[in-house]
This record gives sequence, structure tokens and C-alpha cells, in this order.
Amino acid sequence: TTQLTMDTISKPSAPIVVKQDDNHPAPTTNPTTTSPKKTKSDATPVVKQQPKKPTYKSFTVNGVTFRMQKVKGGQFAMGADSSTDSFAYPEEAPIHQVQLSDFYIGETEVTQALWAAVMGDGLEESLKGKKTYGLGSDYPMYYVSYDDCVAFVMALNQLTGEAFRLPTEAEWEYAARECTSSTLYSGANGIGGVAWYKDNSSGTAQPVAQKKANALGLHDMCGNVAEWCMDWFELYSSAASTNPLGPASGELKVFRGGSWADK
Repeated sequence: TTQLTMDTISKPSAPIVVKQDDNHPAPTTNPTTTSPKKTKSDATPVVKQQPKKPTYKSFTVNGVTFRMQKVKGGQFAMGADSSTDSFAYPEEAPIHQVQLSDFYIGETEVTQALWAAVMGDGLEESLKGKKTYGLGSDYPMYYVSYDDCVAFVMALNQLTGEAFRLPTEAEWEYAARECTSSTLYSGANGIGGVAWYKDNSSGTAQPVAQKKANALGLHDMCGNVAEWCMDWFELYSSAASTNPLGPASGELKVFRGGSWADK
């Protein structure tokens, strides 16, 4: 599947990624009349804390609401090697410093409901006899190519008037790492609580947001379905960079995160 990135409304250079909104209504209470309580003259005054401003943006398309979580930019060490991760592939080295601007990223992978709301048809219409690995509005979309995802993003932009896009690989990894965390998986050192993978997925994708979110509130950054990034693939350089976009051309596109079928 894919995650979306979007240029912010106020700062066109800052990226955002989309996911589904909880949309819980606030409870209502009936007003009551009570006598005022007496307060001692030496009582410590109570200071009301102002509610925190939401760090997300919500969008609704054809009845389906999704939410983008803000990620504060910063510098991080991108990549991995045997000194930091015994499971690291050679292509993950060398570790190099990357500086990113603020961006937003989706709280979940793009769901089948959102895909159908944007594209007019969902997974069932595009299966063409293929085996299914989970059907339902809250399941992530799969069986989609990079080009399919680009078409989805273009259609979403036409419907919303926004500038969504796929995340860069650096943005994806920064969000998965909770900016600077050194945990082995996104949100934990143990995989079972944060990811659907070969040993716990029952051989299929699972509804999004069933596993624990990482510190940024993002679900399924590891496991469930792999996610397309906008970059062409190339081996890393050791040089530091700012908001890298990957090479201008190539033969393979990058996808990250692993899936329900990976161990």
C-alpha cells in the first residue's frame, strides 16, 4: 500500500502524510445548580491548563475521514549496520546524517475505504482473480503498484485541492524511528506488540491501528503491508544531506516497512 505526504497549507515546502480520523464526539453533560464552595484565604490558586493544540490535520473525502500527524523536523542518523542492528542488510549502510524540515504523515496506512472513496472502486474490483489477504474498510490497500499510488495521489489532490504526495524514504524512516529513537522496531524493541508479521499475522493483512502506535502516534510502520516511497533506489552515500529526494531517475522504487508475510 502507500502512505501519503502533503505540502502544508501554510508552508508549501513542508510535507504531510494522511491517515484515518478517530472522530469521537465529545460527551455532553446537563448543567446543574450548586452552592459555591468556600475557599480558604491561603489556598493555592488553581491554574487552568490550556488544552494542547492538535498536532494533526483531518480531511474527509466522499465520507471517509483520514488524519495526518505532524512530525517536527530535525537531524537523525539514517540507515543501519551491524553495529546498530544485527539484522541490517548491506544496502542499509553507511549510516549518514540527514536533516529534515517539519512534515505530516498519516496515522495509518491508506485503507481500502479511503482508496475506494478516491478512486471510485476498491480492492475487490481490482483483484481480477487474485487471492485476497483481508477485505474490509479498515484493512490496508494492497495489490497496488507505485504507478497506481501516483494515480491515487493525483485523484486525491483533485478532490481536495491539496498537494498530497508519497513520502520520501528519509521522511518515512524518520517517522518510523520516532525522530531519533534507537528501538529495533518502530515503537518497541520487541516486534509482537507493534507489528503484524509472519509469526502472528495468520498469513494475511490485518485492519490498521490494531497494534501499538509509536511515540508519534503512527501505526503499522513495521509490518502489515509494505509502503511505497517516492525515491528511486540507490545505495546510500556517507555524506550528510538536507531533505533528500533520492536520485533523479532509476530502475527501482523504494518501499519500506515490511509486511505480514515477512519474518
